[in-house]
Amino acid sequence: MTHAARLADFAIGFPGGSLPTQLATTVNRYILDIAAVAAAGSNTRTARQARQAAPRLFGRGETAMWFDGASVTVKAAVFANATAASILDLDDGHRAALGHPGAGIIPAVLAAAPADTSWNNVVDAIAIGYEVALRVGAGRPAIPLTAVSSGRWVGIGVAAAVARLRGLSATQTTHAIAIATTMAPDLAAFGYVRETGNSVKEGISWASVTGLAAVDLAEVGHTGPRDIFDHASHYVGEEIIDGLGDQWLAHRAYLKRYSCCRWIHALIDGIFELRAQHTIPVELIKSIEVETFEHALGLGNEVDPMTIEGAQYSIPYCTALACVSQPEVFLPLTEAHLHQPGAVRLSKLVKMTVGTDLQEMFPVRTPGRIRIITGSDTFVRTVLHPLGDPANPLSDEALFDKCRQLCVSAGCPQLPNTIAGILLEPGVDALTRINAALADAPASR
Repeated sequence: MTHAARLADFAIGFPGGSLPTQLATTVNRYILDIAAVAAAGSNTRTARQARQAAPRLFGRGETAMWFDGASVTVKAAVFANATAASILDLDDGHRAALGHPGAGIIPAVLAAAPADTSWNNVVDAIAIGYEVALRVGAGRPAIPLTAVSSGRWVGIGVAAAVARLRGLSATQTTHAIAIATTMAPDLAAFGYVRETGNSVKEGISWASVTGLAAVDLAEVGHTGPRDIFDHASHYVGEEIIDGLGDQWLAHRAYLKRYSCCRWIHALIDGIFELRAQHTIPVELIKSIEVETFEHALGLGNEVDPMTIEGAQYSIPYCTALACVSQPEVFLPLTEAHLHQPGAVRLSKLVKMTVGTDLQEMFPVRTPGRIRIITGSDTFVRTVLHPLGDPANPLSDEALFDKCRQLCVSAGCPQLPNTIAGILLEPGVDALTRINAALADAPASR
């Protein structure tokens, strides 16, 4: 049996309603988080453009786009919704896979599941989609910067989850996984271009549509290379399936507090911790020294970013902005926060190097060390576990506060209460009510 077949058997054969209780609770947290992140993201230029393009790309249908309400096909809705969920770089992620599962898998499951699907089955599908995607993403033997884009593997989780919802056979699901893997966007440019502040980003929205297409193809008999994970030069197959169904990677995703690349979060945490303990006169800062891991130096790192996407991938600008602002500036980072004179001045003072000890921890951790130097003092902080990591988790209260702030900024302050209420007492129509709440939210008005 191929490793793809083992994943397929797990995806369709895992007993419904038997998720570990804590994992089911965690999935509900992911859903609440993605809903709020997408609400804030829906007001960005890129998300608006995605809503405009989605029906042109994938047609009109009977599925309502979030924060718009227009009736489009499932693929169109997933493309638009996943764009909103991923564009702010506030969506959940996972260290083992080096990327973001929820922004693709959650919109896909919520759009593709039949309206009468029980909430337990929705949660099962999301958890299984996460697990398959994360195991494939983590099963690569070497991960250069050119391969870290989430779009390379998130569609595989979409395919597994939707195949389960549609009741595909084991053989069909194996082919769906193989097709989704083969047809995933290459996204090679991410590894060498300096203009990382663009609308494509990690390709999550397009990859999610590819995952849906893979299920359509497999359902009518289209085939893919079922041995795709059986070649050690590309995947460590045994790691992909080891503990499958018993040891859940899906339980250990991180949640984000700042609207920027996860690789920058430890540095921002360090700055806010230093500022909480010391009075650091901004006007006296002479230098900001950053120690990080090598991959982080490959980000765009624009000193004065032209777009919010560019700011999300800039260590100098994000660290400088943290020196002159409060944490709320990253919930979310918007165009209004670009070109801040004080931040630009400090951004030019940032010096970045690789810390040998920090490099050894990556990719299991994304640590950082910040050193702020004034005329007479030096302030240093090392952060090994950024806020939101499994080792430093967001509490339920902190997560809800994040969601509340995002939805207030988006013009739909009641959305977190609505979603949380449905998750607490789902009922038979939970899926319909959640989709309706997201489609009708006034963020798009």
